[in-house]
Amino acid sequence: MSVSRRTVMATAAGAAAAYASSAQPAQALATRTPAQTERTLRVAADYAVDKVRSVAPVVKAFPVGTKFEKWVYSQNGDWVGGFWPGTLWMAWLYSEDDAFRTWALESAQRLAPRQYDTSTHDLGFLFYPGVEEHRNENRR
Repeated sequence: MSVSRRTVMATAAGAAAAYASSAQPAQALATRTPAQTERTLRVAADYAVDKVRSVAPVVKAFPVGTKFEKWVYSQNGDWVGGFWPGTLWMAWLYSEDDAFRTWALESAQRLAPRQYDTSTHDLGFLFYPGVEEHRNENRR
């Protein structure tokens, strides 16, 4: 299954709408309580996690961009391979839904052979997002 850019944009628009629906005029923002701010951020995070949950089961490669309103995938992760497992780890840390943990580990395993890739300087992009969140998992 591929996800269209229109879907990605609708997701972003939905998050923005969720934020805007609870947003106040600029002057009132300064008087928002931490609880109000936290509630607004949770609405946006819940929306984003739900969207990741809806596509994660069918993502079998690494999303690296869009073309003609469809996600473009790379089997080896290209230079942004760590962003997908990193996104899954972040969704797991936020939601504590073990499905995200499973998907993150599977994705990281597919990326693992690249650790020996000496032909790129992008190893940080490949491994930091997924590895750092995996380290955070072990600190819980």
